[in-house]
Amino acid sequence: MNRRRDPEDPRNFLVFSVLSYVEVLRPSYFVLENVEGMISPTMSVGKERQGFLKVLVMTLLELGYGVRVSHVQAARCGAATMRDRIILMASREGLPLPRHPTATNVLPSTTIEKVTLEPTPAAPRQYRCFTDEEFAEGCAPHPALTVASALSDLPIWDWQDPHSAIQETQQDQELARRRKQGIPVYAGDSQRPLIGPRLQSYSSPPKNVFQALMRWGSAGRVTQHQTLRFSSLEIERVVQLPFRRGANHESWASAYVGRPHLTPGRLESQSAFSPAGGSAGGGWGDGTTPMDRAERLRIRDEVRRADRSYRRIEADKPCPMLFTTAAPGAYNGPCIHHNAARALTLRERMRVQGFPDSVSFYGTPDEVQQQVGNAVPVPLGMAIGRCLLESWDSQGSSAGEKSERRGEKRKAGAM
Repeated sequence: MNRRRDPEDPRNFLVFSVLSYVEVLRPSYFVLENVEGMISPTMSVGKERQGFLKVLVMTLLELGYGVRVSHVQAARCGAATMRDRIILMASREGLPLPRHPTATNVLPSTTIEKVTLEPTPAAPRQYRCFTDEEFAEGCAPHPALTVASALSDLPIWDWQDPHSAIQETQQDQELARRRKQGIPVYAGDSQRPLIGPRLQSYSSPPKNVFQALMRWGSAGRVTQHQTLRFSSLEIERVVQLPFRRGANHESWASAYVGRPHLTPGRLESQSAFSPAGGSAGGGWGDGTTPMDRAERLRIRDEVRRADRSYRRIEADKPCPMLFTTAAPGAYNGPCIHHNAARALTLRERMRVQGFPDSVSFYGTPDEVQQQVGNAVPVPLGMAIGRCLLESWDSQGSSAGEKSERRGEKRKAGAM
């Protein structure tokens, strides 16, 4: 459920098809994971409009399930990516509710509010809100898994600048030094949808436990360590992004890079966006025609995308949330490698999601990146699974204790 999607989009209501299976099959436990946008949309219920999450929870309560809803950050559960998710866990009446996933990694942020909804004979709908202090800063046992600690053993390689004949600048000199250091460079081929070799070797032994776990079963070879092929303009923009913190699209016009033609056009006046009278050429207040305004709006959108996307991922932090597209100029946040002149490869995207190097995704390149972007990070899935197993085990322990007590009572009665 995307927050930008129409609340009345039929796809938003697919979850109720899942609830119909819950009603028929009556599973002991039920788990639902979705994006933060799940909280926002409303839907029509009779003559009223109610929150989507509220309707979902009320339906489960009517079916006799206890419900817990958590706002969980995947990076707190050991993933190398920032990924906020809403987790709904439900248990059938009489069974213990799974606890909220416990933070194992520290992130410098505030605590996270959670809600517990559990039906009782006295109160069919009991609401209890609380803040779980285990998510507070400084209380988890491990530091956050950063981009550098997750990816530093994978091969470093660069895209080839499609317009390298331009006058040499400091950025070009930096790229030349990288060539002398032996960092390979690969050009896009119009006949191939991917850039980079199909099979590669690791650049170093594993540097931490996470990298060792990711290599398990990979036979020492790296697969799908390739990027999609993009336009020459996008590739040149990425290659010419300086290797320093804070570099962004404004760096292209600097003396260090010297390629101002890469910078999206800037608007000299904002008045073009406000109709202000009936001047000639369409009445936009500054004499522009409707075509001029459309062009200015296009440039404004391009600048906004550049502000958001043409930045290097910071090496000492978890990766920003991955989306289903890896295009450098897309309106979805940065996806440019912190230490390479290229976007993140498919394998690097899998790594920050927690998929071992032995796992391969199948389909076209676009389908693969969509699968990876839509996937639940493996560490987050494991954290949820541990909560379910603990509840299941506690259920068995409780049943065993009750059986033992009944046996002791029978023995006492016989005596």
